[in-house]
Amino acid sequence: MKALTLCAIILSMSITLIGCSTPLMPSTDLAHPTLGSPKPAYPVRKDPAEIVFINRQDIPPNQYTVIGEATVSKYNVAGIKRQKAVIQDRLRELASSMGGEAIIHLQSDDSYVTGIVVISQKPKPA
Repeated sequence: MKALTLCAIILSMSITLIGCSTPLMPSTDLAHPTLGSPKPAYPVRKDPAEIVFINRQDIPPNQYTVIGEATVSKYNVAGIKRQKAVIQDRLRELASSMGGEAIIHLQSDDSYVTGIVVISQKPKPA
C-alpha cells in the first residue's frame, strides 16, 4: 500500500512539473537593437504615430541604417488574438523606443509579426 501511495505521489508531482515547464502564453513583445548601434546617436521619438511602415522589399540599402528589430506577438497574454491595428501600434511603440523612423521588411508567421527598425541616412555635408 505504501508503494502504491508513493508511486501516485511521484506520478502527480512529475505531471505537475512537466506542466509548469511548458509555456501556456506567448512571450511578450520584443525590441532588439542591433549590436554595435550607438544608442545615443539615435534620439528617441516621442510620438509613435510618426513611425511609418515600408513593405517594399526593393529598398536600396544605402538609404537607411538598421538600428534593430521589433517583434510583436499576434496574441495577448490571455491568449486572445490581437487585431491588426493593435499589432501595428505596438510595433510603432517598439520602434519609437529604439529611435526608429520606419519599419521595413515586415514578416509574419502563425504567432509573431517582425519588422526591421531603421532610420534614414542623412546626406554627408560637403
